Amino acid sequence: MFLFVVGHTVLSVNGVPVEGRFLQTDGRDVMEMLAMEENFPLDIKFGRPKLTTNEKIMLASMFHSSLISGLKFLVMADSRQTGVDILLKKLYEIYSDFALKNPFYSLDMPIRCDLFDTNLQQAMEQSERSGLSNV
Repeated sequence: MFLFVVGHTVLSVNGVPVEGRFLQTDGRDVMEMLAMEENFPLDIKFGRPKLTTNEKIMLASMFHSSLISGLKFLVMADSRQTGVDILLKKLYEIYSDFALKNPFYSLDMPIRCDLFDTNLQQAMEQSERSGLSNV
């Protein structure tokens, strides 16, 4: 039994990255692999698809003007989702711990800290699993 979440895609099968419908190493079709019983058991990793460069540019240009006056955290969520306030508090806590307390970080500069990135990713994954849920 698989749990499919809307907006998620297959990221890898048995540790091999998937691009579109095909494995990156040998080009096999993932759907054909699922149809063949002799391929089981399979380790399938699901997640949100990576943004393309054009999508990143579009999002950056959309929010750039709102970020001129100082630091703001933006969370794009469905209005029916709960726990957004908890996520925002957690994001600020991570920012405080790994950026503001870092003597090498200066305001208005990109945050270049592996611990910040790791904790931010963990907070987002945790909120997807538990905190942000549809009502």
